[in-house]
Amino acid sequence: MSRIPYMPFYVNDYLSDTIYLTDDEDLAYMRLIMAYWQIGKALPAEPERLARICRFSNERWASVEQTLQQFFNVVDGKWQHKRIEAELEKAKDKLEKAITAGRASANKRKIDNSDDNSTQTQQAFNGRSTGVQHPLQQTFNHKGIGKGLGIGKGLGEELEKGLKKETDMSGEPDDPPQKNQNNFLIPAKRILDYLNLKSGKRFEHVKANLNLIIGRLREKHTETTLMAVIDLKCKAWLTNPKMYEYLRPKTIFSAENFNNYVGELGSAKPMTDDEKFAAMMSDPNFDIKNYVDPSVFGAQNDCFEGQVIYSDRIGGVA
Repeated sequence: MSRIPYMPFYVNDYLSDTIYLTDDEDLAYMRLIMAYWQIGKALPAEPERLARICRFSNERWASVEQTLQQFFNVVDGKWQHKRIEAELEKAKDKLEKAITAGRASANKRKIDNSDDNSTQTQQAFNGRSTGVQHPLQQTFNHKGIGKGLGIGKGLGEELEKGLKKETDMSGEPDDPPQKNQNNFLIPAKRILDYLNLKSGKRFEHVKANLNLIIGRLREKHTETTLMAVIDLKCKAWLTNPKMYEYLRPKTIFSAENFNNYVGELGSAKPMTDDEKFAAMMSDPNFDIKNYVDPSVFGAQNDCFEGQVIYSDRIGGVA
């Protein structure tokens, strides 16, 4: 699958390069480049599989194959599109830089928090050596135990010992440790981005989504476990039109569902790109329109926006 859920699409380039195509040729070409981006790799140079991607019969595909082949280069038994390959590489580089920057920011926060804790600890120890006495300690020192409190000497000595122990500390009760939600915010965002990446969706960094993930992280589940569950559910649901809508934080990261999914992990292995493509092609109900919703058109720049792919840049012949 493509490592980024949107496809750049230059409308002017596309129209100028496809102006002479028939309706069937234009439809087939559009479906081919969308499938190319969706799986993130060259298409198999096999007429039956290409016809299936376009949802054409073999005879109908044969009528457009020769014309469409000029947009691709056949390399190692694959239909390769030079322009899309270049855009995929750009998208991959951009995503990897964003991930690297996110990790660097997270590490910096950890270092800053560690420095803050060290400073606070040092201030606490400095405060303990100032010689400022507890009010009751002053009473013992100035008036004597029996006279100051009007109690027996034995009990007074015990109180003095206990009070000395208290004043040897900070003089203030220690606050119970609190889990800082910000400690989980950055990994939660990374996990949500990973879900978007694997599912081809665009869930936003809002509380409703992030709090579900943070809840699972508070339960001591690791990022690796959460991402493994995402892989598991994408493998099971990505090519199933009825289940595709459930690839969402509300379903995957709810407490009850998530713990059940963790139990399903077992020895499950991540699906390879070839396995994903084979699963899509072998599914009798596979229909690319289930993964692309062409009903929403952006007003700005005449862009086409879909559920998985929105146009803004790619098109044209390599």
